[in-house]
Amino acid sequence: MDFQKLKHLLAVVEHGTFSRAADKVNLSQPALSRSIQALETELGLPLLDRGTRQVRLTPYGACVAERARRMRYEEAELRRELKTLAGGESGALSIGLSPTPASLLLTPFLAHMATRHPQVRVAAELGATAALLEQLRAERIDAMVCDARMLYGAA
Repeated sequence: MDFQKLKHLLAVVEHGTFSRAADKVNLSQPALSRSIQALETELGLPLLDRGTRQVRLTPYGACVAERARRMRYEEAELRRELKTLAGGESGALSIGLSPTPASLLLTPFLAHMATRHPQVRVAAELGATAALLEQLRAERIDAMVCDARMLYGAA
C-alpha cells in the first residue's frame, strides 16, 4: 500500500473537501481524486462517502484513516529519532577503559555525557588492555582508552 495515497486520504479527511486537500498536498483536484480512487480499488472497499459537499469517511475509511494517522506519527518519530542519532544526540556508546585511565577519566567523562548528551546511554567496561582489545576487535565495545605503550606489541 502506497503511504502517499494514505497521506492524500488524510488530507481530504482533515480539510473536508477535495479542493482544499488538493491545495494542501500540491496536487490538482482530479489527481487527488484518482489517488483516493486507486487506494479504494487497491483495498476493494469504499473509504469516502462523496454524497454531500462535505466528504465523510465510511466505516472502512475511518479504520484506514486511524491507521494512517498512526503511520504518519510513526514516520515523524522515526525521522526525529534518526536525526538525533545522526547528530550524536541519542544512541548508545560502549567504551572500555584500562585501570589507570578509568581512575582518571571515567567520572568526568560520565558527568560530561550526563550533562551534555543525556539521551546517549553509556556503558563502561573496565579491564586489562589485552582483554579490552579483544572486545574491541569483536565489536563488543565501541572504543577503548588505555596506555598506548601496552599496544605496541598488538597486531
